[in-house]
Amino acid sequence: MISFFEKEGINNIVWLPNSRKPLIKDFPNKEFANKFVFISRVIPQKGINEIIKAAEFLPNDYIIDIYGPIDDRHYSKDVFLNGKASYKGLLKPEEVVSTLLKYDVLLLPSYFDGEGYPGIII
Repeated sequence: MISFFEKEGINNIVWLPNSRKPLIKDFPNKEFANKFVFISRVIPQKGINEIIKAAEFLPNDYIIDIYGPIDDRHYSKDVFLNGKASYKGLLKPEEVVSTLLKYDVLLLPSYFDGEGYPGIII
């Protein structure tokens, strides 16, 4: 797309990639350990309320960790203090893949308008 627009005389476009270089050649073979993770912006449209509610129905040996920037218009870190879903903070881009490998299930309950293929997968 950048090349197309440059040919049209528009050259103030910046590419902000959200994809990562493939770092995993073989996925580790491990037993299911009841570990779930959400990595994205912490906003209602990304399904955080659903994660928090669902977590309360899971047995105590399940782990639900949330990573990403919290939108303070909707939440504070306090929303995670008394529940089973734990807020773990922000990840650097180079930490995403190694963090994902520590979990069994990636949670993607998004109903964000216009969400296509979540960037965390790309």
